[in-house]
Amino acid sequence: MGLLRDWHHRPWRARSGLSLDPGFKYDSYDLTAGIDYRMNGSWILGGALGFNRNTSDLPGDAGGMDASGWTASGYASWFNGASWYADAVLSYGHNSYDLDRRIRYSVDSLGGGRTLIDQIASASPGGNSQSLSLSLGRDFSKNAWTFGPYLRAAYSKLDFDAYTETMSNPDGPGAGFALAVDGRTLKSLQGVVGGKLSYAISTNWGVLVPNAQFEWVNEFEDDPDFLVTRFVFDPMQTPILIDNDRIDSNYINLGVGLSGVFANGRSAYVYYERVTGQSRMSSDSLAVGVRIEF
Repeated sequence: MGLLRDWHHRPWRARSGLSLDPGFKYDSYDLTAGIDYRMNGSWILGGALGFNRNTSDLPGDAGGMDASGWTASGYASWFNGASWYADAVLSYGHNSYDLDRRIRYSVDSLGGGRTLIDQIASASPGGNSQSLSLSLGRDFSKNAWTFGPYLRAAYSKLDFDAYTETMSNPDGPGAGFALAVDGRTLKSLQGVVGGKLSYAISTNWGVLVPNAQFEWVNEFEDDPDFLVTRFVFDPMQTPILIDNDRIDSNYINLGVGLSGVFANGRSAYVYYERVTGQSRMSSDSLAVGVRIEF
C-alpha cells in the first residue's frame, strides 16, 4: 500500500493578445493526496483527491477570474513484468468561479462635457468536470538506461453553469451592459504518442533517476461553439454570439525531471514541462511529489 502527495504549479501560462481579443496571464496551484494498493504482482488500484486554485488576469486592469475546486479520481495500473504496462484514470470534479469584467470609457454628454462609465461586472458561476485517460506502454532496458514509448487516449468534458452579471454601481452609467451568459459544455478528445528516457544512478543512500519525456498531442474535437450571451435589460433578449479561440489540433509537450527511490519504501520526484506549438499560448508547469509505502 502506498500514500502519494503531489504539488503541482503551472505558474508561467500566458496568451498573447490581439486588437479585439486581450491576452491573459494564468497561475494554477494543485495539491493532490492519494492512496493505492498492490493487489498482486500485476495490478495496482488506487484513488486520489485533489484541490486546485487558479487565477487569471487581463492586462490593463480589465478584469480576471479566480477559480477553486476539487477533483476525485480512481485509477488502475497493470504491469507485465518490467516491460508492458497499462493505466486507466477516471476523474470527476467541481469548480467555483469568480469573474470580474471591467467596463471603463467616457462618452459625450447630451448637455455637454463627458460622462465617465466605470463599472465592474461580476458573477460567480460553477461547473463540473469529467475525464477518462487510458494509456499503454512498454519499457526497454539496457544496463542503467530505460526507454519507454507509449500511447495515451484522453477524453474530458467541462460543464459551465449559466450566470448573470451584477454591476458594481447598478444605478450608475453603464449598468445596462450587464450580460446574461448561457451555460455551455466543452469537450476534448486527445491522442498522445510519447516516449521517455531515463538513467538510473545508484548511490549508497538510494537511486536517482534523471529523465526526459516527449509527447506529440493530437486533438480530435472540433472548435467549440459560439458563447451565447444577452444584455440583461434587453427586452427582446437578442442573442449575442461570441466566437471562441480555435483549437490547436497538434502540439508538443517536452519535460525533464528527477526522481529518487530511497530506503523504507520512500520515493520523491520533481518534473518540469513546457508546451510548445500552440498558437498565441505559452505554458510551463512544475510538479513535486513524494510517495511513502507501508
